[in-house]
Amino acid sequence: MLRLVTVILMTAVLATGAAYGNTRGASTPGTSTPGTSTPGASTGPVVEAARRLERNFEFAAARTAYERAISAIEGSQGAFAEALIEPLYGLGRVQRRLDLADAARDAFRRGQHIEHRVRGVHALGQIEAVRELIEIEVASGQHMDADRQQRFAVYVAERNYGSDHPSLVPMLQGLAQWYEETGQFNRARKTQRRIVDIVSANGSGVDVGLIDPLLAIMRSRRLQSGSCCSKRELQQLTDILKTSRDLSYERKADALLALGDNFTALGRTSRALDYYREAWALLSDRERATEFAEPRLLAMFRRLSTARVGEALAGDPFRRTGQITSRERLMRDPRSLEDLLRSEGHTDQDIQELEMLPPQFFLIPLATHQYNTRIRHTLSTVDNGPQSLAMVGEPVQFIRGQLKQVLPPRLQSDEALDSISIELRFTVREDGQVGRVGIARTNAPARLNQMMRSVVKKTRYRPRVIDGEFVRTEGQLLRQTFRLQPGDGLSRQTAASRAAVGARR
Repeated sequence: MLRLVTVILMTAVLATGAAYGNTRGASTPGTSTPGTSTPGASTGPVVEAARRLERNFEFAAARTAYERAISAIEGSQGAFAEALIEPLYGLGRVQRRLDLADAARDAFRRGQHIEHRVRGVHALGQIEAVRELIEIEVASGQHMDADRQQRFAVYVAERNYGSDHPSLVPMLQGLAQWYEETGQFNRARKTQRRIVDIVSANGSGVDVGLIDPLLAIMRSRRLQSGSCCSKRELQQLTDILKTSRDLSYERKADALLALGDNFTALGRTSRALDYYREAWALLSDRERATEFAEPRLLAMFRRLSTARVGEALAGDPFRRTGQITSRERLMRDPRSLEDLLRSEGHTDQDIQELEMLPPQFFLIPLATHQYNTRIRHTLSTVDNGPQSLAMVGEPVQFIRGQLKQVLPPRLQSDEALDSISIELRFTVREDGQVGRVGIARTNAPARLNQMMRSVVKKTRYRPRVIDGEFVRTEGQLLRQTFRLQPGDGLSRQTAASRAAVGARR
């Protein structure tokens, strides 16, 4: 598998860059520090002036200064001079912040191409460029390009550090987060297990560095199919929390809260409340107010009760086999279903027709990034089918094509979806379950209102706590919208939504 991924990544490197000949690479989403990419590069006073303007957020002036520096270096040292790398990366940064995405992409790729020529394809200095490039690709909706860039970044790090060096862990963490946030849960768990192996090999089985990947493995299962953790992983995490001497009270409380959230979302409330009580005992009064003052909507996956596929889809591909897929098998994560159908001989066209069904599940993703896409697990498809599924909704997500099936034609366009808003009022009980759901305000059709009431009944919240006691919360609000969120992939909740939703874990 690693050899196959390597071949794919190197093919992407050689095939990319129409203007400057080379690669697309990437890393975790994030901002970069001006002028940190190329140690030892010749800068000069003009580049220094440009960097100063950039640090002062004078991006238009910095752009002019970087362009002047690039012209001067080209005139004196040539079009492929090493000294061009830093000002090209700087130019790309300021162009991106001026919303000149295409120009920024060209600047980063040119700088990356020169870095490959001068320092080699595996030069670590290019990581600054790929961090910026992934932001550009995500903002423009090029999620498959961003996916390739993520994996290429890890490949570069592996070539520099080795496949099991601790320095590789931050890159793997970024890759695992990307996988989780784009619905590639199997790959996310595989990457997190690799982190566990590296940390264990360089520390011990109760290293505090194992807490985050173990929690992430549990969370990805919850987000993929609503299932829990393995006994081995839970026992390992419990041992760390009980025995580690390097664990601060704050870090232990965070882990206990995450465990409580995990079991609350899965409906195992008795166990969840025990974790919450243990965390409460470790928190200061200020931290208690932050964590338990209001109910918090939890990240989760849930199936919806719909008709069997043979009944829901007229002339559906499943009927040709003389079998009807059972509802439980149908309503798993789309990629799990895709693997099942492909193993039974169905084609990409069959699988694409899944979007002709009404919503089969809903997903409440983490609040960190919301990319509105789910990348399919298969590296390629036999019928050249779509490599990703479009998602829509905030805070609750649905497959875009399936949501259209419960809307009248006049509301199926992107513009019409942008205008739909549903505000629901309900009660959050002491155990985090939801009841007495009603529509407070809406401009949506009745069928969508009814579906959202069913969805909210299935959601789970971290309950509110007063004086150490879990309490019922009346009148909790959730505002659901269906905007096709462009931009950088960051969750764009309104202030009202943030107040109602809180931090999803």
